[in-house]
Order: sequence, then C-alpha cells, then structure tokens
Amino acid sequence: MSMYESFNCSGEWWFPAHPERTVMGNLYFDPEKGFKLNLMGSLCPRTNSKAKQHPAIILGLTKEHGEITLFQCIHNSEPIRVKKMNCDKYHEFSESVFSPQYILTGAHFLKQEDLQFEKMIIRYTNFDEWVDISGVTLSDFNENNQFDMKYSSPPDIHVQLNNECSVSIEFNFQYPSYNFLQKEVICKQEISLCIEFLDKTPFKKFMEVIYSFKNFLSFAVNEPVYLKNIIGVTGNPYTSFSNNNLNKKLIVNLMNEKFCELLPPKKERLSPNMLFSYPDIAPKFDAILKKWFLNSEKFEPVFNLYFLTIYNHELVLENQFLNLIQAIEAYHRRAFTQQIEPDVNHQKKMNEILTSVPEAYKEWIRKKLEYSNEKYLAIKLSDILKKNPQMSQLLFIDEKTRKKFIYEVTNARNIFTHWDPERKPVEFEKLHLYVKKLKLLLGMCILSEFGFSAEESVKYSEKLFNESEKGILIQFD
Repeated sequence: MSMYESFNCSGEWWFPAHPERTVMGNLYFDPEKGFKLNLMGSLCPRTNSKAKQHPAIILGLTKEHGEITLFQCIHNSEPIRVKKMNCDKYHEFSESVFSPQYILTGAHFLKQEDLQFEKMIIRYTNFDEWVDISGVTLSDFNENNQFDMKYSSPPDIHVQLNNECSVSIEFNFQYPSYNFLQKEVICKQEISLCIEFLDKTPFKKFMEVIYSFKNFLSFAVNEPVYLKNIIGVTGNPYTSFSNNNLNKKLIVNLMNEKFCELLPPKKERLSPNMLFSYPDIAPKFDAILKKWFLNSEKFEPVFNLYFLTIYNHELVLENQFLNLIQAIEAYHRRAFTQQIEPDVNHQKKMNEILTSVPEAYKEWIRKKLEYSNEKYLAIKLSDILKKNPQMSQLLFIDEKTRKKFIYEVTNARNIFTHWDPERKPVEFEKLHLYVKKLKLLLGMCILSEFGFSAEESVKYSEKLFNESEKGILIQFD
C-alpha cells in the first residue's frame, strides 16, 4: 500500500465492542480527497451515543491487506436508506460513510491504549540524498570491458536523544535476484530512520519525533520533505501459538491523511543544493540533533509558522509576510527579554504619571499603560539583528538600509493588521522583498539556536536563496 497512490480494498468491518455486528464495505484512498470507508449498512446500534457516531476505532478484514485498524474515525453522515430497482422491484438498504484519520494495516488494535510500539522505521523523501553516504563501489571498464561492483554496508549512525528515546540512520540493501540466465543485475541501497523507545510507547509519541525530525530535515534540505512510509514494530499477541522468535513481532504499515496532503517532489534534490547535508555536520550531528529535539517544544510556534510558509507554495504573499512576522515575534519572545527597560524604572515612571493626572482618569491611564514596557516589532527586529551582526552584513549594505528595512516592515505589518484607508497599500515588489529577507532572517535565527556558530550560520544562510535572488536581497533600495 503506497503512501501516495490511490487504492480500494473491500472487506467486512465492525466496532471492537460489537464483533458480532459486521458490515461489508470498501475502504478508498485518494491523495487529494483522503480516506473514505463506505459501508453497505450501519455499524451503529440504534442509539444516539456520540461514541458510536465518532468511534475511536473500526476494525476490518480485507482480502487485499488482511487485518486493518482504522483510528480516529469521523462519521460523515447519518446512515441513509437507499432504494435500488432490480427486476422491476425496489430493494432497500442503508449506507454510511466514515473518514478515518489513520490506517494501520497488518494488525487489529482493540482500543486506543493498545496502539503502542517498540520502534518505528520511517522513509522520508530526499533522506538518502541528505545522508549522502553509499556503500556501492563501481570500478571503471577495463580494456576487456570488465568492471567490478562491490557493496559494503555503511555503519548505522546512532544518536541517543534522551534517557527514553534514540534515533538511528540505518542502511538497507536490496540484493539482486539470481536467474538461470543472468541478463541484468538490479540492486538498491535505501536509508531509513529508526526511532526506538526504551519501553513500549504510544504511537502519538512516536509521531511527535517523526514530525520533529521531518522539520529538521526540511530545514536542512531547504525544501519540503515528505513521509514516504512508516512501519511500526510491536509485540505479537499471538506468540502463544508459536515459539519462533520471528513470530513475536508484528509489522504494521501506518498511513495518515496528513502524510498525503501534498505530493512529494518528482525529482531528488542533490546535497550541493541543500542548506547542509549530513557530511557537512557529521562531527557535531549528535549535538545538533539533541539540541533540536531538546528545544523543539520551546520553538514549536516558530517552526509551525516558518514551515507553514515554506511548505505552502500557494499561500498568498500577504499571508506569507504576516506568518513570518508572527514567527519572528514568537522567536524573540523565547530568545530575548521582553521589557524595554527594567521593571523598577518603568514602575517609577508609571507612578509619576499617575500622580499627575486627576483621580477620575487614573484607572483609564493605568490600563492604557499596562503593556507600555513591552517591546514592539521595530525593537524586536533591531534586537535580533544587533545580536547577530553577521545577519546585518549579509542582508544590508549599511546601517541606513537596516533602519529603513525595520521601519518599512513595521509599517507594512501595521497596514495589514490596522487597516486605514488613508495609508498607501504595500507595493507587491516591496512585499516580495520583505518576505525573502524575513525568511532568510528567520532561517539564520534557527541556525544560531541549534549549535551552529555565527560563521556557519552565515555560510549556510547564503544558500537559502538561489544566486538570482541574492542581488535582490542585498540591495534594499
């Protein structure tokens, strides 16, 4: 079952609590429309229970994929009565439709608490190219048209993220088949990410790690990265029937609608075109990845806004601009102090102002000045650029252009958020420039937070945009 190809499988379906009530139906998947389970009948007993209308789990048995678990199902509509004419007679039957959020093939999980795994193996788009390590060696043809091919599996790359979780970059090799008349040899190296927890862990916790690494990889590749497939390994409930160790594990294929919201790129991105590849950071990969995961929760709002802008190519320019401004402000709140001056000094000013106004206006003034010590956007942008002078040198010719950028970006944000018919709209060319500079600024901020030196941040940031855009970035006027 491919992550991005349509499929249709038929079988019988039931609720775990009512295995005696099975209904025939088809499970469909379309990359654009998502999952749909069409049933020729109703699974729900005659009750208004919300649990039945939005069941956590539906189980299925299909001829194409065997056991299937549908998780987080939404009941699209009440069961409807359908009449069809056959041989001059009307036949009635009920039809109901569910939309599962997750599909797990290869096993039945009776309840949400059972959805636990020992490890998950994930394939990402452009992951092989990012790792940029191959065990294949090909020699040149000699004068007799002979050549040698060798494969030596590279050692796995292991990182212990914390006391509970580790990740490994694993190298797998598909060996060629042997034929009576050998006319061709097809072999392939594939690289996967393996996530393991110390104990059996709910799959949602695995998903947090999967998406966090996906963001890391997208940032490194400098283009959206997608999930190709996920395999979960868990204990086999049928071990009592066999003493064979191979039968003590269940291999489960897992799909989710979010995996398929956007189709993966058709062409691989080579490592020289990436922001950085694994060989670039190999000596400090362990430290960088640990720091990424350690701070991922802290900077989650920044990542969400940044990657929403990077992933969504159809996002209008105004929304890209506002997303990046919000991401900059979220980053500043987590990396800088938010007070313009010490609270003691500000409180002294507040007291002096309040003692000089009539009693009737004091509470109104107090509320107006409540957030007067919080930094506004212009100061936040200035803080970020002052902390990282290399950013300013890359983005601006001189101090004048830096100040002009801060002023105009702040003014543009105010035009979009505080509409005033007297203000001139922001020109498209200017807004396009603001978006590019803010993307670069935010990318450099992310680099600086995750173990890259200032020099490395500048080095990798220069690759955030192609050569044709660099001239635009440096020239602001």
